[in-house]
Amino acid sequence: MASKNQAKLSSVAKKLGLKAEDFIYVGEGLWCLITDISPAKATDWLTFNTGNRKFKERSIAKMAEDLVNGAYELTHEGLAFGYDCELKDGQNRLQAIIRSGKTKPWLVWVGLTNEAKGVINQGVNRTPLDAAQFAGIETNKLALSSSKLCEVGMLGNTRGISNSKALQLLEKHKEAFAFVQDNVIGEKPVRGVAVAAICAAVMRAYSAYKDNSKKLNRLKKFCQILQDGQWNRVQEDVSVWRLRETAIKSNWGGSTASRELYCLTESAIISFQEQKIIKSLRPVSEEQFPTEAELAQAEPVAEAPAA
Repeated sequence: MASKNQAKLSSVAKKLGLKAEDFIYVGEGLWCLITDISPAKATDWLTFNTGNRKFKERSIAKMAEDLVNGAYELTHEGLAFGYDCELKDGQNRLQAIIRSGKTKPWLVWVGLTNEAKGVINQGVNRTPLDAAQFAGIETNKLALSSSKLCEVGMLGNTRGISNSKALQLLEKHKEAFAFVQDNVIGEKPVRGVAVAAICAAVMRAYSAYKDNSKKLNRLKKFCQILQDGQWNRVQEDVSVWRLRETAIKSNWGGSTASRELYCLTESAIISFQEQKIIKSLRPVSEEQFPTEAELAQAEPVAEAPAA
């Protein structure tokens, strides 16, 4: 079978700018090799991309970010071509290579059939929780979700974060989530309260207050009331009670509702810190605990002096 397909392999290899003798025959009409793929080569190979599904922008963005950040690892997944030199699998990977500007080694297959193309990627996608388990990191879904939401803030989108990036954020916000674990979640998580939107907002507040003992102690009291509901009718503490009641009684499923709950939590934290007596809790309209990167991004660019 190998000798029968060698002429076909040589034709494909020539079109791809590769050497046929570098390929290894693995059986069932399939050949493979590992080779560096540059953005220029990726651009050339995309000309053989016909009859594929639409590009997946979210997947491309995540892969490109991993390539730029050095989170890329060589795996059994790569690029696959048929004997007709049609790209059967890997169009999003090629786009990610182009976007990243990085040259990396990839596994390249030749000999994939159209029938095989139809059954690619039908398995279960690995989640960030799966990735953490493979890396030997003890965590849970709430910690991962809270860390991602804490990173992007009230207007961010967590859906474009890759598994490797999610693990980086878990480590980055480990201290803040430990505070939430002790002060909000506790041993018996309260349904509606121990959710990513509330945890992420408290994590942001913790990062802002951790060097201010007075505000940090006030935040701890906020979390205690949030967890057990015991606010002793002190009017200055009414904001956290209103947040707790709202969180428990309402359904906060979906990204839009989660964002609203995040904004309500920040509003309650600010009102609680300032000991405001409020009649109703309204969501904030802008991030109350911006990161240094967000502050730098928001700073206006100074205009050059007039000549």
